[in-house]
Amino acid sequence: MNIIFEAIANSISLATADEGMKRHVEGFVRTNRGSYVAGLEDLDSTINFLYEVSASAVEVPHGEINAECPGAARMPARYFRFEIPQGFRAMESVVLLADCSEEQLENVRVRSGQHGLEFYTVNPAAHSEREATEGWIIVGPTGEKETPVIWTWYPGRITAGSTIENHAVKLNS
Repeated sequence: MNIIFEAIANSISLATADEGMKRHVEGFVRTNRGSYVAGLEDLDSTINFLYEVSASAVEVPHGEINAECPGAARMPARYFRFEIPQGFRAMESVVLLADCSEEQLENVRVRSGQHGLEFYTVNPAAHSEREATEGWIIVGPTGEKETPVIWTWYPGRITAGSTIENHAVKLNS
């Protein structure tokens, strides 16, 4: 069985008995938060999309990912790249700090997000979304078990580098 198919099925199955996993699976629907695929506005369409792209997704080794985005690939996760299928429009609705102008950086702030500290902009209109031609499905074990589940998925480049907690904040500026 395809590991992604298995992880999707496991995620859905575990969500029926665990409220935390249920919220996690409901979070697969990427509306109004970061990168997204137009038209995937409910769980059924999102799960169907994930099944569709998982059939041709390719596992990418950690070394290759970390060469592209240092610190992005971490154990025990497995990373699968997929092409956005014809008929879908995917948008990368994030920007790398390295891509920001000085003016855009002035609008970047840090806040506590659902998964810890995160950067955000107070002026989203100053940035443009990019059309995405590929996306990522990240699979890993759940809790103490070795059961593979979908940790996350998104269209666009791999973007999660080293953790923000280890970045320095200038005190003398």
